[in-house]
Amino acid sequence: AASGGSCIVSKFYDQTGHSNHMTQGTAASMPALVFSLLGGLPGIQCTAASNQVLSTPNITQAQPFAYIGVAQRPTAVDAGAIFATLGVSFIEVSGSVAGTANNWTIYETSGNTSTPTTVLDSAFHAALGQFNTTTALYIDGSSAASGSLGTTGLSANAFRVCRGNATHSGSPKIMEVGVWPADETANAAAISANQHSATVGYNF
Repeated sequence: AASGGSCIVSKFYDQTGHSNHMTQGTAASMPALVFSLLGGLPGIQCTAASNQVLSTPNITQAQPFAYIGVAQRPTAVDAGAIFATLGVSFIEVSGSVAGTANNWTIYETSGNTSTPTTVLDSAFHAALGQFNTTTALYIDGSSAASGSLGTTGLSANAFRVCRGNATHSGSPKIMEVGVWPADETANAAAISANQHSATVGYNF
């Protein structure tokens, strides 16, 4: 879609064949399309002040599952969601604390969090958030943080980018994101290598 001379994103297509596309029907809430965001390839840029968000239909997924994406937290003041679910079993990967530079973490609805981990702001990272009774956050292929989770899964939750529950909005830049129904711990380094690759990834 176009708005005021710029392009905005109304649909982030599901490439797995399951048709769980992320969509947004309100122009003001659509993130911007940036044509050369990373490695000369297009991506999306969200603005927290506008509560921009893209959401899937409701999905249900028991543990184990993994959030996998390539994203950037732009500044230390941004503590909003990078990717998250909406609903009772609220789970997200986000900037850990507004005003705390270079930190990411995993939050879960009952208040469990992973230990905040050092992740450089204003730089893209390959992120894998693994949920399998415990949480594990892998950044650029290396284990960075862990925490307790319990058995919480996704139960008719929308999977979203740039906003968690309520007003927990963020301003991340995102190249790709998804939910994988498996424990990808053993594959974290290989997934990151593909995402960083100059031939099949983003060359970063």
